[in-house]
Amino acid sequence: MFERDYTAARLNAEEVVTFTQAESRVIEYLARHPGQVLSRSQILDAVSDPGSDRTDRSVDFLINRIRRKLGDDPKDPRFIATRYGGGYVWVAPAAPPPEPEVEDSYVVIGGFRGTDLLGAETGIATGLAEGLKRALVADLGPGREVRILPASSAPARDGPLPPVRIDLVFFQDRTGTECVVSCRSGVSRRVFLAERLQLGASGAALRLPGAAALRDLARRILNDQWRNDVDHLVADTPLPVAMMDAAVEREDSRAFVRSMAPKLRDYRDRYPDDPHIKLIYATHIHSEYVILGPELAQTARDRRAADAAEIERLVLDAIDYAQTRPHLALMAAKLLHFVDAGYKTLALELAEDAHAAGTSVSSSLAILGQLQTFVGDVETGIHYLKQALDLAEPDSNFERYVLVLLCQALIATDRRDELDPYRTRLYGVHPLLRLFLEPMFTDPERPSMRAKGAMLVTPRARANALLSHLHYAWARLYEAPEHRANALRAPVTLAVRRFGRDVVPPEIAEGVPGLRL
Repeated sequence: MFERDYTAARLNAEEVVTFTQAESRVIEYLARHPGQVLSRSQILDAVSDPGSDRTDRSVDFLINRIRRKLGDDPKDPRFIATRYGGGYVWVAPAAPPPEPEVEDSYVVIGGFRGTDLLGAETGIATGLAEGLKRALVADLGPGREVRILPASSAPARDGPLPPVRIDLVFFQDRTGTECVVSCRSGVSRRVFLAERLQLGASGAALRLPGAAALRDLARRILNDQWRNDVDHLVADTPLPVAMMDAAVEREDSRAFVRSMAPKLRDYRDRYPDDPHIKLIYATHIHSEYVILGPELAQTARDRRAADAAEIERLVLDAIDYAQTRPHLALMAAKLLHFVDAGYKTLALELAEDAHAAGTSVSSSLAILGQLQTFVGDVETGIHYLKQALDLAEPDSNFERYVLVLLCQALIATDRRDELDPYRTRLYGVHPLLRLFLEPMFTDPERPSMRAKGAMLVTPRARANALLSHLHYAWARLYEAPEHRANALRAPVTLAVRRFGRDVVPPEIAEGVPGLRL
């Protein structure tokens, strides 16, 4: 009769009652311990947020409200019985609802081990799990289930895992009682975080960690899961794609890039000397210009020199580390080429060596192919990009990544006769991209209605910023002047027809004379 999460119960064919969050927590806790007398303090620890000012009388109040909603007579109880001097016990004959499959949840907390050592204070285990669950839910946001398994369950060794599996292992030694929180990734199947929590000194009453400590632990669990999954995924896909694939939310690229800043600041502070974090941070800065470029061009053009210097510093600090890991050396090469500070030859050599040494050929073909087109080896570059696309998994972030690189290469090298099938495929896997890319991908001589419509609703300042972005993040990286002009011809033509020649930023008007403004 109860909903699986105990937020409601059906009393009969016509009557349904709902429960507050506090009430549902009490029902769930009691129902998970059928036949076991639970003291008021145990129930309070299990259902209250750490630091709450609730008292034992709060438990009595909640029980009375639950009984009224269920029509449960305390003298002849069907669900909750009172044990005077002891507490409350769940007496309903029906078993609690079955747990959902593990794969239905984003985080699963359980199994529990060593709870028999806790004696009369076994409620501390459930209380810890519940407190951690609330902290994780607050960090994850809506739509991501956090499930606590029964305390009797054992950690799974085989079969599917959720994205995060957390085991709680309790033990006692001469110093007191502790819990090891062990977190395993469902992507890599590796333990990515293990931490000991002190619950009480020897002979002292046990206490849950405070709310702030649990919030900090939840944040580190989710951040370290992301870092672990990036490390695992980057072996088979370019670093910026691995960063997105490892994200909690499969959100659009713009929202993803914006959401990364807090996570990366946390990593930068925690691991200031980690070369892998330096490469990830440099990649994030680059991604901001690729994905959020028009916004930055409108609001923060003066950041370019400082950000390029930061990318250069981070990559050079990590270059020795990257060269021993081909999948990271590829991104280091791309970033060094982007900063345009005399590293182009080194970048190409680094990428070619990584391609020769690595086993993720789809990833290396994509990045090396783009670099080859930048330096003017058009046939080789486009051949590599087409191979990478053939190897891409359909409807993946990597497929979209390669499609964008290939379309850009075909436009810049004036091979528009080959563009249509790839442009159509790109718009098919991600229709919203048409709104952003059509002004760049359209035929400059015969622009599509969508491209003209997009420019028609674009304010002048935004059009100027868009052109500046396309030049900085893409066109300027081609060595051949005609390739730079080809890359910008369609959007510049559309913008000039709408706003006049002065909409074109000076760096384009002066640096790309082939456009014939």
